[in-house]
This record gives sequence, C-alpha cells and structure tokens, in this order.
Amino acid sequence: MARNNVDKEKRKRKTSKGDAVSDIAEILLYIPEILVFPFKVIMWILRVIKRSIGSVFDSL
Repeated sequence: MARNNVDKEKRKRKTSKGDAVSDIAEILLYIPEILVFPFKVIMWILRVIKRSIGSVFDSL
C-alpha cells in the first residue's frame, strides 16, 4: 500500500514539471500572435474601407 502512494507522488511530480514547461512554451508561442494581431486588424479595416470606397466609385 505504501508503495502505491510513493508511485502516485512520483507521477504527480513528473506531470507538474511537464505542465510548467508546456505553459511556458504556450506563452512563448502566443507572443508573436499577440504582436501581429493589431496589424491584422488594421489591414482588415483598411480592406473594408477600400472595398466600400471602390463600390461607391463603381456605382457612379
């Protein structure tokens, strides 16, 4: 019975180390997305404005 408790504790420690590494990796992967997102939004807005202005001039 004591052996099972020791095994469970070892498994918990191993998973907690892996969780920390995966959390750090996830944060590092999100940084480029966070930096690029505002530029994507600006491009989407400019594209909508361009299409709107283009459709106004096409109807003339």
